[in-house]
Amino acid sequence: MKIIIFGSGYHGRLAMRKMEYYKLKKNSISFIDNSKGKHNQKCLGKKIFPVNKLKELDYDLIVMCGRNIQKQILQLKKFNIPSKKYLFLGKSEIRPKKQLLKKRSNLFYVMLTELIPKLEIHKINYWMDYSGLLSLVRNENFGELSDIEIAIDYNNINKTLQVLKSCKTFKTNLIYVKKKKFILRNGIKFNRICLFSKYRKNNIELPHIDIIIKIISKKNTFNMFLEKTFPIKYWERNSFKKYKSLNLKIPHLAREYLCILYGKNWRKSTEFWGLQNKKFKSVSKKFYYNLLNN
Repeated sequence: MKIIIFGSGYHGRLAMRKMEYYKLKKNSISFIDNSKGKHNQKCLGKKIFPVNKLKELDYDLIVMCGRNIQKQILQLKKFNIPSKKYLFLGKSEIRPKKQLLKKRSNLFYVMLTELIPKLEIHKINYWMDYSGLLSLVRNENFGELSDIEIAIDYNNINKTLQVLKSCKTFKTNLIYVKKKKFILRNGIKFNRICLFSKYRKNNIELPHIDIIIKIISKKNTFNMFLEKTFPIKYWERNSFKKYKSLNLKIPHLAREYLCILYGKNWRKSTEFWGLQNKKFKSVSKKFYYNLLNN
């Protein structure tokens, strides 16, 4: 059987590693990806093709997983692929073994134990945000996440860059996504900062931390990368949540804030997240198949 996995990112790589569960030979697998920089490269030894190459490829199944399934389906509709050729894999179906999750969680902890005290010493305003906040409030394991997000105050950006230079457990990448607001420092444009663990081992997906930059005004905060605005009340007062030896800063009224981000059912872990009415909500495989046929 010939398998194509849509996306060679974190979830796609997990799916690749789980193919043995379906008793499929690894040499029957390849990737398609929207990232031009990945085209004609290899991921875990398998070729990565542009999405438009799909019409020339021979395949039996397209595997889709992760947070972008909805967008991917809309992108593939033009190819008129029969529904029976789609395989949607949920969170539990691509979850790594417990020992690997524990290792990833420990690596996140190592990064945080270096980063957070330095942010606090230099009086840099930060907050756990998005999936990092969600997992923290749910008391879940960071190891299951592709990444965790930490928001920082735009006014602290220079101090933050200096702090990151001194860190030894991860490397820092300044990311610039076009058509979005950006910061210019030393001739480099960026609107997001990614911290990648320096730990290297082939059988584990390396953790990384996304630094989200927030512009804070009297009435609201503006997420520079996602270009979203939120009421200032969530950042007017400090709240904290214990994580092992760390006391992590979180937005005030964090549960109300998570409801805005993920909907009223944010407390429940879900196999799939879909976008409905511009909000992330728990969906099912049936939702995706209905999307295919509409």
